[in-house]
Order: sequence, then structure tokens, then C-alpha cells
Amino acid sequence: SRYCARRSFRGSMGMSHLLLVACAATVQPPNAVAQCDITVQASSSDDGALSATVAGRATGVLNGLNGTLPTTDFIKPYGFSMWRGPIAGWLWPGRGNCTDLTFGVPGCCDEASCLPPFTEVAKLHSIGLRQQYILDGIHYGQTACEWISFNRKMHSCPLPGGPNDRNYSLWTGSIRAAIAETKRQQMDDVYYDVWNEPNGQSKVQCLADHGDSKYCSYDANLTQTAFLGLYDAAVRLIRTQQPTAKIVAPSIADGGPGINGWSDVLPWLQAFLLHGHASNTLPDVLSWHVTDVGANTSLLAEQHRTLKAWAATQNIPLPPIGHNEMVGPSETLLPAANLAFVVAAETLELEHTCRACWTDPVTKQSPCVDNSLDALLVNDCTGPLDPECAPLTPRSNSFVYRWYADAKGSEILQTTQSAGCEGNTVVMAVSPGHNESVTVMVGRWTDSTPRTPPLSPDIALTVTLTEVQPTSCWKVAIEWVPNSARLAGKVITSNATYHRAIAGNAVTLATIPSVLIHDVRRIIATHLPSSSCDE
Repeated sequence: SRYCARRSFRGSMGMSHLLLVACAATVQPPNAVAQCDITVQASSSDDGALSATVAGRATGVLNGLNGTLPTTDFIKPYGFSMWRGPIAGWLWPGRGNCTDLTFGVPGCCDEASCLPPFTEVAKLHSIGLRQQYILDGIHYGQTACEWISFNRKMHSCPLPGGPNDRNYSLWTGSIRAAIAETKRQQMDDVYYDVWNEPNGQSKVQCLADHGDSKYCSYDANLTQTAFLGLYDAAVRLIRTQQPTAKIVAPSIADGGPGINGWSDVLPWLQAFLLHGHASNTLPDVLSWHVTDVGANTSLLAEQHRTLKAWAATQNIPLPPIGHNEMVGPSETLLPAANLAFVVAAETLELEHTCRACWTDPVTKQSPCVDNSLDALLVNDCTGPLDPECAPLTPRSNSFVYRWYADAKGSEILQTTQSAGCEGNTVVMAVSPGHNESVTVMVGRWTDSTPRTPPLSPDIALTVTLTEVQPTSCWKVAIEWVPNSARLAGKVITSNATYHRAIAGNAVTLATIPSVLIHDVRRIIATHLPSSSCDE
């Protein structure tokens, strides 16, 4: 049997709501404790060192930020490799010399002196983070309109290609200013995300013919047509002025008012790809947001298969895929759900992925701008870049990304699960290349959809490593991160134990009688001389 439920949420990066429809198969009687057996496949040389049965390599792809500007000291432990956010200084009203915080306005943000926030962003590039800058209606026109309207001043709010910017002169002026600034900062390897969520019917697009009380209007019927025009103008300019830059598009939303998940996203992507192929304006990275699949990332894999199969029938060379917003609002604070997205990102071989940031349901604050690493840290700040911002304490979800950073460059080992794992247990096993050790990260996710009968409240877990030397000895330490949700998280580390391989060339690394939904564990097994198990 199956059970489906609908939920609505506040949205992220320009979307006001998200409608999530999730279904789940029911497999386990209520309140039963299922036995989940996980087998990690590896082989061994004569001396017991591991030679992995490789499923892939941990590349650290799910490690981007959306908008947050933390200090470099906070970033380094997480191994982040991309920052995505607006290039204009719209998050910092009143800073610098600008009164209108928009590129392309004469006497304002086309001057380097108007961009102290951008200087802060450039510091992230200096420590190895790729930079992806959003060029769109919020960060180009809408926010300036809102800011000046707040101060009771009139302003013309042109939609590129609309009544007040027919030839895209203001739009291309914005882009030229962005190109000039990234070149000044020696960032020719920059990414440009052209127009965030152009399919969002709740996105306000500013028009020139507004009145005193209403300066912007909805334009849902024109959204795709308008986007394709302004997109082509942006692509041709960027490729002429900054050919080393990468263009990311269309970054469409997969949820929100009027958007019915993948059934709406797929035809939108198909129309975009047909247009780009015919116009020679395909992006360097194809992107759509992934926040509507819960933690059931097999749905994401199916999206990739469907799109690639369709592109092949159209003879369209599909660009590499990167997801600019990944992990939905219900899953954002849950450790095991984040691990599910990490595994999906590795499996799909994505070009990049950035973790989405969602408004805190209690504080109503956005983690996109509060130095919290998109809600990986508990933040007591009162505003962006607050110099008194302390303490910043890791939440439980943050440890998944620290562990993931530790695994970067390691070989991913093949794993299998028994039926008792209930289809919602996620595991990643890695070995750092013949280094005589194995690390297994495991957790139980749920998309928060009620199931009838419900999932087991916990499971009994056994993790076994196969194809090792029969008498080899393994030192095992287990780290447990209970789900803390909005609160600060912690790691509980067990005392090391020693395990000898038995007949069949297998060793049981861990037997855990109770694993709760949302919790994650890291099992670290190190090969030792056989005599170590005799002491």
C-alpha cells in the first residue's frame, strides 16, 4: 500500500511557498524493530591492506553555500568549494556610497568604491571557493525598487526586454559592471547564474508603468518568453566579454505556487534546451532546484535518467548538470536526510551542488545571510556580518558535511542492504585508497510523510566488511550524532573495540541494537597487525 501527503512551507531564495507531495511504500508492521544488515564489499592484498571494489570517488560536490558569508575559519572544516549569491550589494543596505543598491545605475554600483561586500566575497575565492553570481530580477531590479520605495522615493523598475528596457541596455549594463568587477578581483573562472527561478509565478518582476502604491506586478504568462530573451542577451555578452566564465541556467524552482514538481519542471527544461540548442546559447552547466523530492533521492536519479533519454532523442548535447539549491525545507536540519543528498550527489556525478537555505520556522530569520553556513550552525547574530556574532555552534546536520569533507578524494565502496533496512537507510562507505582503513557513514532518513503502517521507530543495525584476510585484525571506533534539529548538536564517540575477521573473509565492524530515524553514525575501521587482536 502507499500513503501520500501534501505540505506547504515558506520558500527559499525568492520563492514564497513550497508544496511538497510525497508518497512512501509501507513495508514494516507498527513498532517492530527491524534487523538491518549492511555489507561493505572490499578485497584485500596478502598483507591485509584494502583494495577497494570501487563504486566511485568522493568528490565533495555537495558542498556549496547560498548567500551566507561566514569567516574563512568556519568554512575550512567543511571543505566547501563554491559560494553562490548575488553580485550586487543588496544584502547590506546603507554600506558604501550607494543609495540604490543595483548595478547599471549611473553613479552608483558600477563603481568599485560601492562594493565593500563584494570584497568580502572575493576573500572566499582566495581560499579556493568557486564563485557563482546570480544575475536576475531580485538582485538586479526588484530589491532596489523595494529599498527605494521603503524610503518613499519613486524609481523606474525595468524588466529586461520590458517597456523600460526594450533593448536590454540596462540589463547588459548590469552584466558589464559585474564582469568588470570580477576581472578586477582576478576571478575569470567565475560562474554566472542567469536569473534565479524564472519559472516562479510568485517572483515579482518590476515594470516601468507602476503607480504610487504598486510599483511591481506579476507576469506569470510572460515568464518563459521574457526569460529566453534576457537569457540570450546575457549569454552572448558574457561569452564575448569573459569567455572563461561559466554560465549556469535556468535554475528553475521545483516547487511553489503554480509549480507541480517534476511534471512542470521537465517540460520547462525541455523548452529551454530546445531553444538553447537552436540559438547556440546552451549553458555550460544545466541547473534546476531539487527541494521537492524529500530525502527520497531515487526520485532525483529518475529525473536525470528521463532528461538524458529525452535529450538523446533530440540530438541535444546535454551540458553537465549542477543543482543550485538542494535539500528541501523539511530535510534541511535532519542529519540522515542530508547524508542521503550527499550520496545522491556522488552517485549522479554532478558538476556542482549548493545547499539550499530556508527561513527558520521559529525565528523567521533567513540562514542565507546570517553566517550560519545555510543553517549548519546555530547563530545568535542580530544581523549579517555582525562583528559580535557569537557563538556559532554546529548543529547535528553539520557533522555530515564535516565527515563528507574528510572523505573527499576517497574511493567509494560498494554496499548492499537487507530488506530490514526498510528502504530508508542511507550508507556511504569509503576507503582512502589502499590506506588500510574503511569509513562507513550510515543513517535513517524520512521525508516526514506519515506512513501506514509507520516506519519502525528504530532498527537494529549490523555492518559487515567482506573480502578481507581471514585472520586480519580491525580497530573500530563509532561516532554517533543524535538529531538535534534546531539546537546545537554533538558527537558521542564510543571506546575503540577490536574485531578479528572470521571464516568467509568477513569482519563484523558494528552491531548496534537501536538506530533512530534522522540520526547518523560514522564507523571508522583501521587494519592492524593480527597480533593486536590478541592483546
